[in-house]
Amino acid sequence: MIVEKRNLWISLSLLIVGIGVALMIFRLFAHQPVLNFGIDFTGGSTVLIAASDSKNPLLETDVPTVHTVLTAAGFDHYWVQVTRDHEMIIKTELMGHDTRSNILSNIRQQVGPIDLLEADTIGPSIGKELRQQSIWMALGVGLMLLLYISLRFQWTYGVAALIALAHDGLITISIAAMLLVEVNTAFVAALLMILGYSINDTIVVFDRVRELANNYEDQPMAAVANLAIRQTIRRSIYTSVTTALVVGALLIFGGVTLKGFCIVLLIGIVSGTYSSIFIASPILVGLRSPR
Repeated sequence: MIVEKRNLWISLSLLIVGIGVALMIFRLFAHQPVLNFGIDFTGGSTVLIAASDSKNPLLETDVPTVHTVLTAAGFDHYWVQVTRDHEMIIKTELMGHDTRSNILSNIRQQVGPIDLLEADTIGPSIGKELRQQSIWMALGVGLMLLLYISLRFQWTYGVAALIALAHDGLITISIAAMLLVEVNTAFVAALLMILGYSINDTIVVFDRVRELANNYEDQPMAAVANLAIRQTIRRSIYTSVTTALVVGALLIFGGVTLKGFCIVLLIGIVSGTYSSIFIASPILVGLRSPR
């Protein structure tokens, strides 16, 4: 009875999206960023440093110390990572030469002698351009997926799949807004991966719907869709749990750098599985049997 309760499933999704949108509107009126945009989209500075003495390299344990230095310098948004070569990457909001010198001096006092290997700055105009490119990329992917589904199945399948993809994107962005997940190029990459994951799951269900519709032409579309969901739901859940376990391990052991990326993927895996079962097929039935 999944298809018959489509109003319930859609209402649950609208509730989550509504909370996220309301939160973003509140931030807008409070003159705050609607999303936690990262340095990639807002512009900022990148600094690459390494220990002067190779016998005492920079370690992951030095990251909290650098966090303290950056916070004391007045930075609210920053990102720090130690590479395998024991070099430290520091990304912050735009900083001037004097500010950078003071920060490096404070780091030297806390962790020991360091060398500045590289310093770059991303201007706000470049960040704006990256945002625009990301939006166009997401729209382009959505249109290509719509064309693919429409050619492989029928236009109603394509429209239902596109609505399910829009659902996954809105749910992910809404929850990211609630959790203050940093929106950067890694976020966009994770979002595109979610769309691919979701459409794959939806295609499996739609393929079974089409097959059963040809075998049971005398049955209502709702009954056919319910049967298709029952036959594929175990596969969808098993696949999602397996993928979530891998991403969860990456979240735990991958360090701070991959945290936001993994969180977005986990949200998308749950949302994509939900939409392929409870959103895409009920909408397909509504399009093919509007009464």
